[in-house]
Amino acid sequence: MRHTERLAALSILAISFATMVFGLADEGLWLDEAYGHDMALLPWREMARITRDDAHPPLYYAILSLVVPLFGSTECGLRFPSVISAVFAVPFAHAIGHRVDGRRGAFAAAMAVGFSPFLQYYAREVRMYAPLVAVACAATYGLLRLVERPTRLPVAFYAATVATLLYTHYFGSLLIAAHGGALAVAALRRRISRTTLLLWSLALVAAGILFLPWALGIVTRLGAYAGGAATGTPRLRILVEAATGFAIGFPPHQLDQLAGSSRAMLFQYAAPLVLVALAIVGAWPRRAPGTGIARTIGPSVLAWAAAFPPIAVALVFGERQEIAPRYLAVAVAPLAILAALGALRLFERSRGLGTLSGGALLAISAIAIITFHRDARVWRDDFRSLASFIADNARPGQIVVANAGYIHRPLRYYLGDRWPIAQIAPRSADIAQQTEAIARSAPFVWLAIFQEYYADPEASARVWLDAHASPRVERRFRGNLRLIGYSTERPSADD
Repeated sequence: MRHTERLAALSILAISFATMVFGLADEGLWLDEAYGHDMALLPWREMARITRDDAHPPLYYAILSLVVPLFGSTECGLRFPSVISAVFAVPFAHAIGHRVDGRRGAFAAAMAVGFSPFLQYYAREVRMYAPLVAVACAATYGLLRLVERPTRLPVAFYAATVATLLYTHYFGSLLIAAHGGALAVAALRRRISRTTLLLWSLALVAAGILFLPWALGIVTRLGAYAGGAATGTPRLRILVEAATGFAIGFPPHQLDQLAGSSRAMLFQYAAPLVLVALAIVGAWPRRAPGTGIARTIGPSVLAWAAAFPPIAVALVFGERQEIAPRYLAVAVAPLAILAALGALRLFERSRGLGTLSGGALLAISAIAIITFHRDARVWRDDFRSLASFIADNARPGQIVVANAGYIHRPLRYYLGDRWPIAQIAPRSADIAQQTEAIARSAPFVWLAIFQEYYADPEASARVWLDAHASPRVERRFRGNLRLIGYSTERPSADD
């Protein structure tokens, strides 16, 4: 690599890292991040027991438990491992781009992944989705290396990355299936040898042995991604929201907060269309693909990796499960790299068209990144402000009630043990009775309401307190959060 190329690659890496850590603690921990914090504090044996019944494998939580003593359990400390793993995705993207389309492809791929709004967004979360993007990049790079040089070291590297992928997220299996589909097509077209297919199969066997202690998790937990909704996501909507989420980073449903603005129109329509259209151009077979085998089958591998996971999930889980775009993170980098290669293809035909398309892709990414950095309307539920309000106004002897028991984690993270937090079992038949028992134990109740439409559709907790206590204060917080303070003391026994 020449000095100027190395400098350009390092510049992309540095700027990408800077944008990820900028304002890392501006937004408080939300529900799932607080869950990650609690898991990291558990002994490994207990962590393994819980994750056997969880929707996610244990690797991310295990790594988080190792780095918490180093970085601390502050918001920045908890999120920093995601930032580091996201940065590691960039050099792998650079290597993929170099093998598929030479030096220009390497630079374009590193730019596309390093400044991917999706990767930038999830690098700022205490979740496994940024590491998943990085490991998926490493696995795809490993596959291209194996195809180029079907020897012992590339086989071992690919096996290790595949096993890591499965231990990071069960949907990593979709990327492996996509790799298999691409290799099968290449074999039918006689672009790779049977020896390469055999070595790939042996790598999968080795990865399977490494994953064997957790192998049953794929069968039992792939259907566990319900996302808290009573109904499933339509198949077409899964594909549309995946493209939108990949293009803008933050969850598409948060576009409702920008409704009516020009940015909402840009993010909802132009962003996914530009990304997908350029990716199709990048995946289109070339008349002169080059002499290297990676250049020959590379676009096909990336196309399978970008398209197969969302299509497979839409077909299998559509209408039955609520699927969020983040579950499909394995497809983010391949789609971004293909879009960058598509802009290069257009540039080869017409400098004006290529510059326009590449500029549009970068502009959309920049606007999206600035939006979720600076516009609090698209931020997550603000448990930090709710807990801060309680801490400033609550008095000894008062009790905090979580209308959905699962929100005790972010409340406990910010409130600590200063106030007792009572949990109401969500969607249970005796919510009113639970509320009554809790309210009679304290003179003042702080009812924290989250996703009432799901956790307590009949608003039983709030209705009981409205009828049997006196509301004294009410505040709304960003997202689906609401706080009502009730005095449960009666002025006289006759009342």
